[in-house]
Amino acid sequence: MGFGFVVERFGLFLRMVTAQPLTVSQRGFSLWLGVALLLMGALVSVVSAMQFRTVVRGLGELEIPRGYWTGVGVWLNFLLALIALALAAHFVWSS
Repeated sequence: MGFGFVVERFGLFLRMVTAQPLTVSQRGFSLWLGVALLLMGALVSVVSAMQFRTVVRGLGELEIPRGYWTGVGVWLNFLLALIALALAAHFVWSS
């Protein structure tokens, strides 16, 4: 997801360095590649959270350490996916 953000913003960096506006194809390439990487990162985050939840459900009480919060990582992954989706939507609508 971080790489997607960097790729998307790279077009802005190029415009600042060259002091010339980017062509539509240059801006479109960095925009759509960055958005695609953000969406793939969000998908990986959701799938990994669901896989972790499935594995934890299969464990017994003795396998899970006392005081271990099994739900925190899952919810943080879902939150991270929502943030990535919001960034992708912002990049698409602001272009």
